[in-house]
Amino acid sequence: MQKTGRFSVPERVEIWRRYKAGETLASIGRAIGRPNPVVHRRMKLSGGVIPPPKRAPRVLSFAEREEISRGIAAKCSLRRIAQQLGRAPSTITAAWWELFSLFLSSQEGGLARLESSEASQSVFAELEPSIASASSG
Repeated sequence: MQKTGRFSVPERVEIWRRYKAGETLASIGRAIGRPNPVVHRRMKLSGGVIPPPKRAPRVLSFAEREEISRGIAAKCSLRRIAQQLGRAPSTITAAWWELFSLFLSSQEGGLARLESSEASQSVFAELEPSIASASSG
């Protein structure tokens, strides 16, 4: 009985290994227990080129986080930063809150430390006086 549905990661690896070795799509399909048209469609969708590894679209890269820090340091709005990065404003807001909570916990002697770029540190350096006055009052 042949499988249906999505290809598992090991199946995708096997497809590309066999394709690079010069096997036909029919033999690849037989080897992984899938119909030839399904394997052909998979190859056609990628144009015969191994697709880059996927990452969750909600996850920000390190470079994007750095851009957010720089944008905040430059006093850009979160919406403008989102537009520049091609991301949803809610994603940028969530990243800002994450940076801010790390900053707060590091200021309050918590275990979390803000190990970030100069841009992040400069953003939160401006906030220090207001946080100190809020915690003393």
